[in-house]
Amino acid sequence: MAKVESFTTVWRVSILGWATASNERAVANARAAAVECSRRRLERAEVAQAVAELTASYAPQRAAQPGAEGRAMRARAGAR
Repeated sequence: MAKVESFTTVWRVSILGWATASNERAVANARAAAVECSRRRLERAEVAQAVAELTASYAPQRAAQPGAEGRAMRARAGAR
């Protein structure tokens, strides 16, 4: 019987070791995923800010010439 008890003890220890290693890998993967999500969130915020700045700098130019596009289209249509 001693042989069977020894095998059972070794089996339990190896399962516990596997569980610990598996948990450590899961924690490391979760940490890496959280870092990647943070990087993507920051990049998305930077892009949104850049687009907002471009839009803001473009808007006053268009406002300075109200209806310029419509006048150009009417002028082309009248030239035919």
